[in-house]
Amino acid sequence: MNSDQDIQSDVNMDESSQNLPATNAGANNKQNQLVTKLQSIYRLIMKQESILQVRCSNLTEQSTASVDVEALWGIYKVNTYLVENYIDFLTTALSEGQTAQDLNIGKEIVEMYRIERRLWVYGCITFLDVLKNFMNNNLDPTIWSQFIINVFINLSEMLVELPESYKHPWYERLGDLSRMAIALYPRGFIDWKLSSEYWYKKAFDYNIGHGKLYYHISTVEQNTLQAYVHLGKSVFCKDMFIPSQHYMQLVIDNIYQRAYSEFQLAESNVPLLDHYYRQYVEYKNGYNLLHFPDGTNMNPEQLERGLMTHFFTNHHYQHYVFISHIVEYLKHVEVISMPTFNTNKDLQQIVLNYFEKNFGEWKKTTSSLFPKENSNFFNEKFIFLQDSEKIKFYFSTAALFAQSHILQIVGFGNPINPFAKLFGLSEMLHLKKSKKENRKQLQESAASSNVVEADDLEISFEEASKHIPEITNKCSTIVLKKYLSGPLLPALPHLLVYGYFFMAIDKKLSKPEDEVYEYNEEKIVIKKLSEDDLTWWNKHVIDLFPWEEIVDFLNVLILFSLKNCPEKHALNIQAIKNDLFNDNNDEPLIVKDIPEVKGLIGTLWFDCLNITVECDNYEDTDYGIEFDKMVENGESFWKRLSEILKVFFKLALKNSFGLRLCETSHIGLGSHLFQFEYSKNERNFKNNISLIIDYYNDNIVKLAGSKGFIVDFKDFTGFGDRITGCIYTSGSLERLNIQGGDDLDFENRYFENFDNLEFDLFQKYVKFKDLDLAGSYFILDATSWLRHSGRIFKIMANSLIKLSICLTTFQELRFLRKSKDITVSDAATRAVIILRHLYDQKKILPLRFTGNLATTIEEHLEYETKMTWKTHVDEFVIDAIYKNGKRLFNMSLDGPEFVESSDQNMESESKEDSGLAKKEIFLVSDDAPMREKASRYQITSISSRFMFILCNELGNDLSTN
Repeated sequence: MNSDQDIQSDVNMDESSQNLPATNAGANNKQNQLVTKLQSIYRLIMKQESILQVRCSNLTEQSTASVDVEALWGIYKVNTYLVENYIDFLTTALSEGQTAQDLNIGKEIVEMYRIERRLWVYGCITFLDVLKNFMNNNLDPTIWSQFIINVFINLSEMLVELPESYKHPWYERLGDLSRMAIALYPRGFIDWKLSSEYWYKKAFDYNIGHGKLYYHISTVEQNTLQAYVHLGKSVFCKDMFIPSQHYMQLVIDNIYQRAYSEFQLAESNVPLLDHYYRQYVEYKNGYNLLHFPDGTNMNPEQLERGLMTHFFTNHHYQHYVFISHIVEYLKHVEVISMPTFNTNKDLQQIVLNYFEKNFGEWKKTTSSLFPKENSNFFNEKFIFLQDSEKIKFYFSTAALFAQSHILQIVGFGNPINPFAKLFGLSEMLHLKKSKKENRKQLQESAASSNVVEADDLEISFEEASKHIPEITNKCSTIVLKKYLSGPLLPALPHLLVYGYFFMAIDKKLSKPEDEVYEYNEEKIVIKKLSEDDLTWWNKHVIDLFPWEEIVDFLNVLILFSLKNCPEKHALNIQAIKNDLFNDNNDEPLIVKDIPEVKGLIGTLWFDCLNITVECDNYEDTDYGIEFDKMVENGESFWKRLSEILKVFFKLALKNSFGLRLCETSHIGLGSHLFQFEYSKNERNFKNNISLIIDYYNDNIVKLAGSKGFIVDFKDFTGFGDRITGCIYTSGSLERLNIQGGDDLDFENRYFENFDNLEFDLFQKYVKFKDLDLAGSYFILDATSWLRHSGRIFKIMANSLIKLSICLTTFQELRFLRKSKDITVSDAATRAVIILRHLYDQKKILPLRFTGNLATTIEEHLEYETKMTWKTHVDEFVIDAIYKNGKRLFNMSLDGPEFVESSDQNMESESKEDSGLAKKEIFLVSDDAPMREKASRYQITSISSRFMFILCNELGNDLSTN
């Protein structure tokens, strides 16, 4: 970067000396044209820089009590032209449309004259610094809002034209610009916050281990738990941020205040608890008074059902419940960060009580306003009976809670912490201090800042052990134990993060030689650990973490997988074991599609593992990991389980921290179980497999609601979509964000008196995959077309099924277009349009009354001869299907109708006998009398819900909605 003196000397240059260097004397005309154009732009830049410097200097020297608005607008105009010329220079010099030689020349000129740096400093920052001086003078915000928006748009558009490598530094700068706009443009602060967070996250991929970046995003991030983690990363990375203790406390308090403000906003959006709720509270407290002002009486069950109808469909209420848990957590970790915490027994007891008794305790959910028997999420008796919304919340936040506690274990930036010393934080701080560009900042830091002197590098681990935050470590252990005792899905990302942490510790403890850190002429050597240090570390790690519970959980995962793991994942786990057992334990790790691992990149402890993380096109949710389709169908569960077993197999094969493997009589997935050689529990240190199996049976198989993560018939909405989280629990399922969840009263219709036929078909077609969906025909009645024509069009766009329609149904839909009910007439018109479109695309076959293929969907001769068709539509549809038999499979709009021969019948029977998925013809109707009539003719009739279930479950993950 040019200093102010360098730039000023350029400004004072004579115009004749403002030309760019003539390095291209022998170049061709195109190269001369490039240099000539850049020279002309550069002259304008130099003049405008000079004018801008002078005007800003003059304005700054004036008293801030008075504002020269005209002068500000004059500077604004010059600055805008300057930015445009900078961008014109960059896009001209770095245009990828020119020859490689021209592009190299352009890059050389840009770097020589530091145009990018000058665009940022003189084009963006200079005027903003001037504007800040006048913020308190009731200045019209139009000037700075217009300036920031104008610069932001220009820089964003510039990125489209720059080569990829030149875009990366601008991601962070756009984040910085958006962050500055939050203070200067308060009316649009939410938009600028989102913008800042977006650009900072884009910068993460190209600026790893940069503490200031993590710190800046922690000040704007919407997810306050993630913000706290990023703050911790900012002080525990290679190029760490160095705040004073007081400043760190202020930032943590700011994160908590943002979370609390969000909680208050969510609370204000929750429906008020009216007189009915108060009456119910009184009833719960023993007052049997359920008489209401209007004179009505209501029993408690009716009242609670009415209240929940009011609450469980309210999205604000769920956010209010979720954010309340985040606020409580942040409140207590803020207490942990207080300087007096380690000496104040009262504060320590408050924090311990929270983590022991209240962490994971739910007083309210969207399905109950009062604590239930399973209100403690981590109660091991209710692993399979927890509400799905709780499972989603603790799954999303699991990795963040783990990262948060690991950052506290390593000292949250305290260089004297033993883990900080182990991972080289002291050395990184010392090297940072030696950098000339940071000396001034370090000298101005408060005495309590985390600056390391040379003598601090020689401190022993025994001395550093005096700085272990014992209560903080205990809280981390409590949370880890709770996750290991709760539902399986949320425990995986939490334990996986700890698994990598254990690998990082093991790698540092087993390093074979000294490590060298150097900067310029300064060199720091970290010697490998002595035998005494290794002994101390092994004892410390074994005492610190709950290895008994970890081993129990790992064995539960293996035994649970034996019966429930899909074949492809079982083969993957076996391949992992084969590689590890064949002395491939030191191969580089590659992790794919596990987003919480990507969030670990940048911390000192994780980066020492040199793990390649491939996780693209992923975005966080408001709380953490997204509960996406891969999680819904169980794929992500088995991926994470495989990764966890790989991590702990690697540790056990090295006998790290007392972990080891024991062989079983099984082959394949269950051939090895985990043991802990320092265990006080017989099942975990003796090779008695039966004790481990007994533990598994008592704590998993025999639990109420125990299930193998398989979808059930009742786990679908009225529209045939899976209810979120349904495969992981037998408890209350979430009704928020469920399309069709309230469309049908399927609690009564299906859950209590569901169709036994559809249940049997579900077992056959969905669980055992005994249906060729793409080859099966679905014939819908008029009501189904009225309700679902749009969704059926989407299904046919993806060619999931085959369709046929009886001419009677089509004529009925045409007739209904004249209905006096505008809803019916609109739906019928839409259905007719879609049917004609599908027919034109040859995606639907029209059937006559006789079951034969009609010449066209508009054919009308037959039903004109039968004047009673309007009163016998159901019979005509059933007759057409019955008389058609199985001929539909051999009909086509492209050729003649073929009659199925006896040879073809034999071929169809042979396919069924061979066990191949078979084709079917379904009548789709939600009308019970019509389905009853169809059953008399041995026609398979299903509801529209079941048709959508088949499309969703057997449709190769193609969209049906």
